[in-house]
This record gives sequence, C-alpha cells and structure tokens, in this order.
Amino acid sequence: EKVKAEQDARNHEHGRRYHLKSKFGITPDQWDEMYSRQQERCYLCNDPLPREHVHIDHDHRCCPSKRSCGQCIRGLACRWCNQGVGQFKEDVARIRRIADNLERAMSLIPI
Repeated sequence: EKVKAEQDARNHEHGRRYHLKSKFGITPDQWDEMYSRQQERCYLCNDPLPREHVHIDHDHRCCPSKRSCGQCIRGLACRWCNQGVGQFKEDVARIRRIADNLERAMSLIPI
C-alpha cells in the first residue's frame, strides 16, 4: 500500500508538471513562487486562495487561446475573478463602469 501511495504521488506530480508546462509555460516551482509571492491570495480580490481552487490568469492579447506562453501570466486568481475578467473581455474601462454603476444602483436601495 505504501508503494502504491508513493507511485500515486509521483504520477500526480508528473501530471502537474506536464499540465503547467504544456498549458501555461511554467514550472511547478514558478507556480509555487507566484502563490507564495501573492501570500496565498487572489491577486485581484485579495481573498484567500486555496491551492485546489487556483486559476492562472493570463493576458489574452498575447495568447488568445486557453494556453499561455508563460510570459503573459498576470497572476493566480480565484475562479470568480478569473471568470469575471474573461466575461468582461478583459476591458478595464468596462469593469470600472460596471462597478461604478453597481455601486450607484445599490446606494438607491434602502436596506
């Protein structure tokens, strides 16, 4: 059973290494460094970022597909922030307008 557990761990690490390199152009060490540098928090909202829920956010102007060259990675994000940025087409001005309008609309509701 111990041998199987060790093999499973090696397989997991090999899969992680392959996934990070082939999809994002980075190594596990680079991922770990980013995670540590961000203090285990989403780089966008600053909420705690559990290791198992990390999304790698990259600039689609550089790499328009779901793959990244590794040079255009902006940071590690939570699912909600990463998907939100994508839904808003990475348009910073649009995101600011939305935030301003949402704040304005919320201020009109007496809660």
